[in-house]
Amino acid sequence: MSLSFASAESAASHPVSPAACPLNHGLSVVDQLLAAITRDGDHEELNAALDFRLMLAGAPNPAAVLRAFFDLRHAVAERHYLPFYRLRRWLETNMLALVHVDRSSSPHRVRLQLDAASFGALYAQCAVTATAGRPPQAWTRVQFAAADLRSSGAGSEQPLPTA
Repeated sequence: MSLSFASAESAASHPVSPAACPLNHGLSVVDQLLAAITRDGDHEELNAALDFRLMLAGAPNPAAVLRAFFDLRHAVAERHYLPFYRLRRWLETNMLALVHVDRSSSPHRVRLQLDAASFGALYAQCAVTATAGRPPQAWTRVQFAAADLRSSGAGSEQPLPTA
């Protein structure tokens, strides 16, 4: 068996599709997690994973997906660390926070760090990050959205371009 590695240049011009690498795609990772939980027979873990899978597949509301993610973390993170870690990294890559620090400015893009303890802690963490460490004002609002991976600076703390 021989392994060959592509150069960095060819890797950049030919991105890997989710079908080619199921370990790095959210739905595939959740399906693997569901298989492991089914073998273990834990009903609480299975319910949390199924709820998250349904939420992620429909994806009507990124905030709801993140709330379900934290519920899933509470149920399965210790027993199923590796698939949960892959899922967390996938979400961090594919979602971001749009933080409105005041009413007159454009929202700031903030990269998610899903090491927060809860959805509320993530919300506060994103608000503080966008305000450069200062306490957020009462009118600061955080929305969650799918990251646009094609734009330069996606996931960074930059204002969104205005249309």
